[in-house]
Amino acid sequence: MMRLRTALLAFTLLAGSTAACAQTVAPTAAVATAAPIDRHALVTRHNVSLTAIDRHAPIMLGNGDLGFTADITGLQTFPEQYSELSPLLTMAQWAWHSFPNPSGYTEQDGLIDVSVPGRGEQPYAWMKSWDVAETQPAYTWLRANPHRFSLSRIGLTFADGKSLDFAKVAATRQTLDLWSGALTSRFTYDGQPVEVVTRVHPTLDMVMVEIASPMVAAQGLGVQVRYPGVNPAINPDPTSFDATGAQSLNIVASDTGDVHIRRTLDDTTYSSGITASGKIEQSGADAFRVVASGRDRLTVMIRFDQQEPAEKTPAYSTGVQATTAHWNAFWTQGGAVDFTGSTDPRAAELERRVVLSQYLSAVNGAGELPPQEEGLFSNSWYGKFHLEMHPWHSGWQAIWGHPDMLERSLPWYVGNLDHARAEAARHHVKGAWWPKMVGPEGRNSPSLVSPFIMWQQPHPILLAELVWRAEKDPAVLDRYGEVVEATADLLASWPIEHDGRLNLGAPMIPAQENYDPLTTVNPTFEVEYFRWALETAQAWRERKGQARRADWDQALAKIAP
Repeated sequence: MMRLRTALLAFTLLAGSTAACAQTVAPTAAVATAAPIDRHALVTRHNVSLTAIDRHAPIMLGNGDLGFTADITGLQTFPEQYSELSPLLTMAQWAWHSFPNPSGYTEQDGLIDVSVPGRGEQPYAWMKSWDVAETQPAYTWLRANPHRFSLSRIGLTFADGKSLDFAKVAATRQTLDLWSGALTSRFTYDGQPVEVVTRVHPTLDMVMVEIASPMVAAQGLGVQVRYPGVNPAINPDPTSFDATGAQSLNIVASDTGDVHIRRTLDDTTYSSGITASGKIEQSGADAFRVVASGRDRLTVMIRFDQQEPAEKTPAYSTGVQATTAHWNAFWTQGGAVDFTGSTDPRAAELERRVVLSQYLSAVNGAGELPPQEEGLFSNSWYGKFHLEMHPWHSGWQAIWGHPDMLERSLPWYVGNLDHARAEAARHHVKGAWWPKMVGPEGRNSPSLVSPFIMWQQPHPILLAELVWRAEKDPAVLDRYGEVVEATADLLASWPIEHDGRLNLGAPMIPAQENYDPLTTVNPTFEVEYFRWALETAQAWRERKGQARRADWDQALAKIAP
């Protein structure tokens, strides 16, 4: 069950030091043991059901590393029926692309010197206005690259290549079964019944499709898989089918019901495989069509890999079992809240939001990178992630009994520690300086706001602490101890001493993002968060049998109240 008190301690940082917060009050009366939650009933009463297109809310499937956005047919057959802010995409955490850089812009080209009181001129990736980006091509390129892109568009088609006519789609009913991770879409097309069941495999980046209809055999109803290029606009939909730039699609291997391709977009390459119970044929320079012969049922699996996979694609039935088992385990393990019996009229809606928020976070915020603000649903900020939001997206996972989900993204901090240390050294302070708006390579993006935001700096300590509290495993201290140490070094050395006190800023933009960075000093949340994180880093040393750091204690004594 979720440990609510731990959640309050972790996130209510203004309550004071860890030692003060840790005090407990003895209960005055015994608490009755509650009956176990019927988790199947809790989850399935919030299954998502649609009887018509919601232009702003296509249903998402995913596994944390791959997100698939589906229309009312269960695939991506009618993208034009959806808002431009809600595109139909197939996004992966590892799917990043950069446009060519013939001018050879580097991080240095996005830096300008800013006067720091007490420290002189220091380089920041700061744009003083949006006009600067329009007149400085280096800023434009550095902000836009690298960026996420969509791996494919998967939709229904006919064997003769004809597209489906949306006007002939009727009697739509679509249900997302949260308990099994299966999306079932039923409708009629020109009066004929069609059922499409869509899943995303839990450990492979693979979309699984099953179509059942008389039209499969009679009219060749099947699946089209297209591999798009990258739209120069990128946000919110990076999909483009214009053959621009250096792009290619090469068939690596082909057999009955199985095709493997290598897709190249400029310097980005990835692999994809199509495995089906029917016939697979290339239907264009960027497309394949899959149809069945003489049967009313067709299964198709479309797999994506950053490199050529070593293992074979599993059987369709095996993938179904794995998906069901994954979601069963997700809902039966970890925290749950049941509002049954509440007389408050808001209870049902609050419970619905609790359940669906867990599902959407598992799909969008439990991958190998910190999630971007839209997860894998669409692109904003070029698909880059904003580190100050990482605990907001993913911190709950450790508190609600899913620390393994949070730990998928924490290695990013370990892998980018050297880059963060270099950023700190550039500012003449110790430790690791974590960026704000960033891609997998760890470079801060030029921005009006990003370079001066500092409330992401303690986050690695908070996230590591949440994992520790969930597991109490000494191995956690080993995995993230170096990140915690380097982060605390930054927190202790970055504040500027003046009249015997350590001040945070300037320059600094606090969490509210509505104060002048060049004059802001000691914003309340950041002051207390820095203090909390330094004290927590000391606790990590003590857990490992190490002495407290004297320089950290000195900083704790001097940080502004």
